[in-house]
Amino acid sequence: MDYQLVIFDMDGTLTESRSPVDKEMSDLLCKLIAQKTVAIISGGPFKQVQEQVLNFLPRNQYSGNLHIASLSGGSLHCFQNGKWEKLYELELNPTEKQKIMAQKKIQKERFSLIDSLKGERIINNSNAKVRITFARKGGLNVSVS
Repeated sequence: MDYQLVIFDMDGTLTESRSPVDKEMSDLLCKLIAQKTVAIISGGPFKQVQEQVLNFLPRNQYSGNLHIASLSGGSLHCFQNGKWEKLYELELNPTEKQKIMAQKKIQKERFSLIDSLKGERIINNSNAKVRITFARKGGLNVSVS
């Protein structure tokens, strides 16, 4: 079967969770990008994908065949005209943010699983744009810009 698009999750697939891509995977990914359109999906922000994968690929390797869907698809970047361009980014409005913060307290009391995960899962920064994703190994994950 001839696939036109190949999609990968980042953490736990292309890389160990929250770790840089290794040389073997980087080389294989470069070969694939040269032949097919590739998308990398991550629950983390675009910057995290840069730090874990993109910084380990030759810049000329992007060539329009590589797309990054970060924030669990809430943001889409494509390499165009020699640079990464944001095609879209969905943001929470203040009302949505308040509802999530209220649910945080309710769910934390309800489910012991949330207490067993490492670190704070929702960070309330009233002056920031907040995007919320779910990280399989780390509970709810928030990217603040």
